Amino acid sequence: MADTGQINPPKFTIITPVLNGEKYLRGCLGDVLGFNVSDWEWIIVNDGSSDGTEAVCRELAERDSRIRIVSYPVNRGRGHARNRALAEARGEWIVILDADDHSLPTRLDYLAGVHEPDFDWLAAPVILARRGTLEVYGGRSHTDNELNRTKIKPIHPSLIVRADVARDLGYAECRTVGGIGEDVRFLILLSLKYRGHFHERASVLYCEDSEVNLRKALHSNAILFRTCLQILIAHPRLVRVNDTLRTLVALVIKLTILFGMSFLPDRDVLYRRSISRRVSSPPATDDRLAAEEFILARGLKRTPSVP
Repeated sequence: MADTGQINPPKFTIITPVLNGEKYLRGCLGDVLGFNVSDWEWIIVNDGSSDGTEAVCRELAERDSRIRIVSYPVNRGRGHARNRALAEARGEWIVILDADDHSLPTRLDYLAGVHEPDFDWLAAPVILARRGTLEVYGGRSHTDNELNRTKIKPIHPSLIVRADVARDLGYAECRTVGGIGEDVRFLILLSLKYRGHFHERASVLYCEDSEVNLRKALHSNAILFRTCLQILIAHPRLVRVNDTLRTLVALVIKLTILFGMSFLPDRDVLYRRSISRRVSSPPATDDRLAAEEFILARGLKRTPSVP
């Protein structure tokens, strides 16, 4: 067991909610131990897993005293798991790390090198990789905030945020199809209320949810609509009315179309076809090369990517 003898709070707290993620956690440990920065603690919340996740969590905690485990006998949802990790966190900065994604060794370097950051959150582009094979197929950067187009909204898997800010916002404890939507309000308000900084280099391989279906699309868009409406009412001074109304109208149209599709016999097939033309941007050349080097160095399973 690696005993780091941490007495003072670490600079970084890495948080990972996990449900039936037995096959991902050891790879996750390799990423965390591979960080160039060692001033961290890692909180894993086992959210009612029914596979061997609990045993793997205990194994990891025995290997390194910086790893702490919180376990629930029943699933309470990703939002609750993230909030529990925030409550347990001792670090100044919260690092988002989902069990099925991968972080490059350089992920903490930028923030560790800034003496007095004048921002409350840090984000970067992510490299899109297929779950299981880690075939690199694209990249994704920030988006405009739905309620104020002059603000930019980070991608959650790349996020590092001040602990007090994360606790102030908190995650929605919603129980939806696939557990989606807990970070919608968090990201919108983070962008509206707090100062952010974007680092140009990607340091996360983001393995998107491969289960695409109409029911999940309906739920996720309904959550976004409800969240936008709630923020407009609760924080009118933070939003731009024209941007907000444009977003709400677009969501009503989209939800109407999706609801109509739900009555069709081949609805999921039709939905997948309707989104199949969505094209992600290619990752920057340096980011792709860094990702490929990381995959090879770690000996991770992959198939050749298409240039």
